[in-house]
Amino acid sequence: MKSLWNKNPITWWEGGIYIAILVLAGSVKWIFFSSEENNFSFQKTEESYALVHPELSPAFSTQKLLGSIYSNTFAMIHPRREGIIKDILVDVGDTISTGQTIAFLFPPGVEGQGSSQIAKARAEFLTAQEALANAQNVSQESIGVAEKNLSQVATQLETTLGNSGTQRSMLEQQYDQAESAAFQIMQNIQRVLFGDSLQARNSSLSIVGNFNNSLQENKVFQLFQEAQRKEKSFSDTPRGAERRTELREYLQTLNLLLDEIEVLYRTASVSSVHSEAQISQHIQTLQSSQSRILQIQDTLDTTLLTAEKIQSSLQTAEKNLTLSQSQAERSIDEARNRLEVARAAYQNELVRSGHEKVVSPFSGEIVARMTDVGHMVHPSQALFEIIGANTNLAQTTHSEIRFGLPERMFDWIEEGDKIQFSIPGKSESFSATITRKADSIDQRSRTAMIHAVPEDESPLLPHNTSVFVEIANTENAVFAVPSSSIKRRRNEYFLWIQDEEKNIWQVPVTVLAEDGEYSDVRGGLTLESNVIVNPSASLFRKSTPLHEKESSLSPSES
Repeated sequence: MKSLWNKNPITWWEGGIYIAILVLAGSVKWIFFSSEENNFSFQKTEESYALVHPELSPAFSTQKLLGSIYSNTFAMIHPRREGIIKDILVDVGDTISTGQTIAFLFPPGVEGQGSSQIAKARAEFLTAQEALANAQNVSQESIGVAEKNLSQVATQLETTLGNSGTQRSMLEQQYDQAESAAFQIMQNIQRVLFGDSLQARNSSLSIVGNFNNSLQENKVFQLFQEAQRKEKSFSDTPRGAERRTELREYLQTLNLLLDEIEVLYRTASVSSVHSEAQISQHIQTLQSSQSRILQIQDTLDTTLLTAEKIQSSLQTAEKNLTLSQSQAERSIDEARNRLEVARAAYQNELVRSGHEKVVSPFSGEIVARMTDVGHMVHPSQALFEIIGANTNLAQTTHSEIRFGLPERMFDWIEEGDKIQFSIPGKSESFSATITRKADSIDQRSRTAMIHAVPEDESPLLPHNTSVFVEIANTENAVFAVPSSSIKRRRNEYFLWIQDEEKNIWQVPVTVLAEDGEYSDVRGGLTLESNVIVNPSASLFRKSTPLHEKESSLSPSES
């Protein structure tokens, strides 16, 4: 080596090149390992998930009710007596003040008309009013009777044949009983033919017994195989009219099979396999099964015949309701025409000899006028509607929302609760606070009157404006979550939530409905839960069941 070095010495610039190569190789290696560490650390970072808060289900946990805006600055102006309007001094949009004259009335008893003639015309007018009221009451009663009869017949038909989804109809129950009976009869046939093993064989020679008539035995076995095919076809058919047809064909095949089996056993020889008592018992079983099939078919036919009669009664009830409505309309129209004639006659008798003032008891802006010159008015009839009246209620609350709360929802809200309301045709919603909740329930509508005050940011709506009030049931809430956040394992459904510490918890839920994009579920969720939108199946082993978290909490923490 030394001699080689002496022969080929390395100059100083060659040594510099070698050193530079070594430094460059070390730099490349350091950069390579540094990038691997970065990649590894990137892979070790926490996995992030798309999260969403659950919302209350519109179908199960919220209810929209129709309400209206009641302005506390709203007032109505009535005349102090009846009379004919002679002149009107103000109109819609005018601002009036307390004590201002807004109209004039004609007083009665002018142009030679005696008080007796006015009284006579008034009596005829009142009689016509009573006749109209009686005609309306009689019409409502007759229509109510017809509607009640129609409802009863429709309910009866729904009970017999209906498919309302709330309960099974009589026909469906009888078909269920027929299915159970058919399966039981098939089991009895298997016991008679093949013994207690209840297993159908593949050849007629496997039938238990000693039969002299091999042709009949083969015929029975062929019918038994046909009954098996009918049973499978019937079982695979979904519920509906087609399944009912399959059931009837299955019952007919079983009835024919029972007939042939009875013939087979009546010609059977007594042997060690079949004693005389066993043969008699089998024949009795076959005859009992035949009677059961005939009873089922007779019951189904009777129910269908009853349904046809009820449908005929339903058509008759609909015709009676239409006839009652037309007769009621005609009777009310006649009474209303007589009332209009009497009203005109009475107004003609009311002739005024001087001016009488109609004075406004309020200050405000006129928003509606309900009378014209020449109209007959009464103290119960409003002449003008105004807003801006300075009432005591208006000093605290300008307007409020009133709506009827159904009896079944009476425990959903209390005084002080927040509700949402919206204007029909608009998507924006506003908040209001419940201020009064009636303790009594209206006997006719079965609702309680609720008063709510809109928040300051709510729009100032006119009096009697219709609004939709949204009531939420938070006691037994059903939540709407994305369908993609739910995973199924066997017969159970799960979703996952992430808490503030990034822990993943497995939550079992019950799926009540699904409409594609969203599903309505009930389970251990709140409106603040962070639901993972697209969970992977690996979360089944990475997450912890929620009940383990709850069991680890102390009673005070939970």
